[in-house]
Amino acid sequence: MNFVNLPFEISSLDKNYYIELSNQHTADYYQHFSSGNNDYTNLEILFLNKDQHVDSISDLVQKIGLEPSAISIMRCKENKVISAHTDSEKFNRNTVIAFPLTPEKNHYAPVYFPDDDQYIPYSHSYMFTTQQTHQLSNNNNLRLNLQIWYTESIHAMQKLLIDKQLFML
Repeated sequence: MNFVNLPFEISSLDKNYYIELSNQHTADYYQHFSSGNNDYTNLEILFLNKDQHVDSISDLVQKIGLEPSAISIMRCKENKVISAHTDSEKFNRNTVIAFPLTPEKNHYAPVYFPDDDQYIPYSHSYMFTTQQTHQLSNNNNLRLNLQIWYTESIHAMQKLLIDKQLFML
């Protein structure tokens, strides 16, 4: 199993907050380079500090019900490709809960798992494993995701979801 669509959507107010936050901090994005060959990956990461964005992040973490290892906005610019890769466990990012921010549903480029020939269909929120080879071929739209990082495996996260230990709304 590579992903699970989730029964949760952030409000349009929160979505707009994170988009505006991204716009205000364009120069603060971390440019990610491959640890294997040091090539630029076309992935840009804006790490969010819970202390700086207390209300929106605290509310979201509380609704999810599990403390994350990190929270970020991930940006992939127009027509860029994030090559097939598996995330290193050193990033404490084995599973991610993602909330698409831009673009809208019909223009949102999906994550692809080449080993299983499987795309993640658009959903207002989903979790996916970073421990299976995955990639992204973006289209002509800026792609932004709010991502909540977890050290737990996708299987452990799914069990928490089934046992109603996640998204205790």
